[in-house]
Amino acid sequence: MPIGFTASMFRAGGPAGFDVVGRPGMKSVLKAAGLAVIGGGFALAGLVTLDYFRSAPLESIERQRFAIPADGAFVVSSVRLEHRLIAPVVTIPGPGRTDWLDFGAATFGGASLTLGGDDALPLTVELRERLKTERGPANQFAVGHLEISDHFQPGVNIISAPARHLPREGSLPLGLEGILPFRYARISGLPSGVEVSLQKVEVRFPFAGQLARFESSSSELNAVWELCRQTVLNTGYGGLFLDGNRERLPYEADAHINLLAQFAVVPDPRLARATILHLAENPTWPIEWAFEFISLVRAYWQYTGDADLLLEVYPHLLPRVFPERWGAGSLLVEVNGEGLRLGATDLKPIIDWPAAERAGFVTERDPEMSVVRQWAIASARSARAASLEFLGLPTLAYYQRQRAVLEWERLWRIPPDNLVVQARYLQSLRELAEIATVVGDESTASQLWEQASRVHRFLFDHYYDGENQAFRDVPGQPGSSFHSALHALLAGLYPGGDEGAALEYLDVNRHRASVYSAHYLLRAFYQNGKADLAFEYMTAETRRSWLGMLGSGASMTTEAWSDAVKPNMDWNHPWGASPAHHIVAGVVGLTPSAAGFAEIDLVPQPYGLKWFEYEGETPVGRVFLRYESQPSEDLYRVELPANTQAVRMILTSGHAAHVRPYRGGTEAFGDWEPVRGGAIALSPGGRYEVRVVR
Repeated sequence: MPIGFTASMFRAGGPAGFDVVGRPGMKSVLKAAGLAVIGGGFALAGLVTLDYFRSAPLESIERQRFAIPADGAFVVSSVRLEHRLIAPVVTIPGPGRTDWLDFGAATFGGASLTLGGDDALPLTVELRERLKTERGPANQFAVGHLEISDHFQPGVNIISAPARHLPREGSLPLGLEGILPFRYARISGLPSGVEVSLQKVEVRFPFAGQLARFESSSSELNAVWELCRQTVLNTGYGGLFLDGNRERLPYEADAHINLLAQFAVVPDPRLARATILHLAENPTWPIEWAFEFISLVRAYWQYTGDADLLLEVYPHLLPRVFPERWGAGSLLVEVNGEGLRLGATDLKPIIDWPAAERAGFVTERDPEMSVVRQWAIASARSARAASLEFLGLPTLAYYQRQRAVLEWERLWRIPPDNLVVQARYLQSLRELAEIATVVGDESTASQLWEQASRVHRFLFDHYYDGENQAFRDVPGQPGSSFHSALHALLAGLYPGGDEGAALEYLDVNRHRASVYSAHYLLRAFYQNGKADLAFEYMTAETRRSWLGMLGSGASMTTEAWSDAVKPNMDWNHPWGASPAHHIVAGVVGLTPSAAGFAEIDLVPQPYGLKWFEYEGETPVGRVFLRYESQPSEDLYRVELPANTQAVRMILTSGHAAHVRPYRGGTEAFGDWEPVRGGAIALSPGGRYEVRVVR
């Protein structure tokens, strides 16, 4: 009993609110309970209100709008964007006077509504990227879907998205926030007799240069090319390579694939240059994408020959291979429990994305995560979700349930020494060694090559299961996944005799590749002479294919193969446009063998095609290539740019070949000359016919 307690406290009832043994009385208990309930109610109401204004459904948010400049004065990275007015191409009947206007394809922009008459009218205007969709809690920021009810004035009314329609504030330059992707529009509440027109105000980056043209005997491949081409042309609106409408941010892997796809369509370097400079200072969280930045810079150098940018970003490259961790022969054996960091960014393995696409990859318990703590957080989020559902806020409840699931998933992690990260690390060492040589840093280049050699030996010794001809996800554990096989093959880790088994395994399991990993799978096929597998993959008609995207109504490539894989995926994700690159680099076979196309390789692999025709621009000029499969021979017609130094045409068939140059005059072509070996040296600026006898 504390000092100061006296006998007076033991009278009947004791001090106010206490019984004779000094415990709180029933009145005090009820009072305290009531105050707790009221306090909890106020706290819950405060949290609900805060969440509501941060994450409310679009129909319940503020009415602020961003005006689209009437003169199209959008400026990003000192570049003035193009804008144009587009009329609907068809009307889709609906109930009453609420027909849908179809603009033919989803592109980014706003709308221009012109009303006749003299009075303001209460109307509802709806813009949609997809016609058959519900704006549910999973996709409210991913799919373009805007509905505005207002009193619209006679004359021109510009319609653009409200501030809270966007996933992140400040993700675009001021004035661009209001644009969104849409294909369909609908006006509701329009009285009869009122003249009205609604047009799309489309916003595009003004690409400089001739757009590439590709046509072939395969209608499926042509459709995939056009899907990727339109994706490239319609996603540069932010002045950077942005990942899609849901986030509108640059990421290294997205940017690398976007660069390759864009340069296949048009060789304008401005978006790529601005993106590289941004990412040099702002690395993102996946470990593999630290390496991907090196691949992005190397690809930019190869396609443009821009030595100035290479020198400018070179100091940002070496930290991305973590030289402080060299010496053990492996990258991610943790040192004193510390993971990898780039500046203030903590890095984690990504393997594939979305996370559902890496199913089957080895995971382990995260030693830093407490089961009790995660259970408490997950339970609290679940309880909060139930209360939000009761209060009629299903969107907020959905997000709390999702977060509860994520809390449980944090108990498990991808082991930091997994094979995918190690193989990507090995490739980045080699690529950075090439870059170091270009900028004249021979000492660093030598160290990088030595480290690459050590890592190669380490990975083969510790990860390769020779009996099963497979690379383990993690050394000492039995799991061997699709992703480990893919990146081991790309890194050249398989012994020569086992590459065939790896390719067969990848083909059988190609359905495991996400839209992101599909780029690497196509690269593995083409680099290993499997043009047949690449062609079949690009032209497949399944739910997990580019034709599947088109079949679902997409006008641009999607973030994932379907909503079932990622319910909040966006429908305008340029990393899905990788076939544009592989059609030009693989089918046509056009690649730079020296930076900036100072030297050119042509290695056509036209499997599955009776003919194709390609015409495109490079930094050194125009390239034209036509292929025809005739009864007993294959015929190529080639026109080359004059500003390159050398061109090699490499034929992979192994059949006898002949070549003749265009001479002009009455006899257009010279005599056929036999080709010795598989490579043909062609003169810059020349025109040729090449015949391959089967």
